[in-house]
Amino acid sequence: MNKLLNIFILLGLCLVMNNCKKGDDDPFLSFRSRNNRLIGKWTQTRYFYYDGKKAGRNNSGDPETILIELKSSGKWYAFANNWEKETLMGNWSWADKTDFIESKEAVILGFQNYVLLTPTFHIIEELRYKKIRTKFLFDGDPKRYYIYEWVRKE
Repeated sequence: MNKLLNIFILLGLCLVMNNCKKGDDDPFLSFRSRNNRLIGKWTQTRYFYYDGKKAGRNNSGDPETILIELKSSGKWYAFANNWEKETLMGNWSWADKTDFIESKEAVILGFQNYVLLTPTFHIIEELRYKKIRTKFLFDGDPKRYYIYEWVRKE
């Protein structure tokens, strides 16, 4: 009986550790997987850019509202209130491990309806159930980037 209890405790710890913190600002412990925390409808609350010298534009009062929905099927859709009924869409996936990130620390958004746009790579700095903060690098340059903050749309 004692061995069986130890096996269940060990199995439970393995499952919990798999859902623990990956990004620096992720929750220490989460009972939701990274997929479950990411999938859903999100509203952009603000963003800013850094060009290697100074930070700029914080759109917390910007009239443009951007919504993005990530589906469990691997599809994504984005809309903005001033895009005149235009919708961006495509497929999303977790990025594999590279020299500077671990597996599932970044999301790749591929575009379906814009042939000229290449897939974009978004490093996830914070991933909570109700909040996400991502970093998008200009041309892969770590000194030039956008930071986006999103909240879950209920």
